[in-house]
Amino acid sequence: MVAVALLVSLPTWAQGVFPYPKNAEVSDVLKESRDVLNQFDKVATHLDIGSWNAPEAFRGRQKLLLSDAQEHLDDVRGDIEDRLEEIS
Repeated sequence: MVAVALLVSLPTWAQGVFPYPKNAEVSDVLKESRDVLNQFDKVATHLDIGSWNAPEAFRGRQKLLLSDAQEHLDDVRGDIEDRLEEIS
């Protein structure tokens, strides 16, 4: 019985110690994250991996990695925008 009472009260206690962030705080962090992703895009668009003085296999791998990173970051950016719309 005591164990059940402790388990039931734990989320309430944790909420008091570690309060959930407010929507404004979440929004600020998401906007900062969006800005970081935009900065990455600005840098990545200027990368000309094909002109690197490196073996073709290496350049091909780097192009693939960059493309994958951009694709996944686009997904993250979409999630950020969706969440910003939800809390606005």
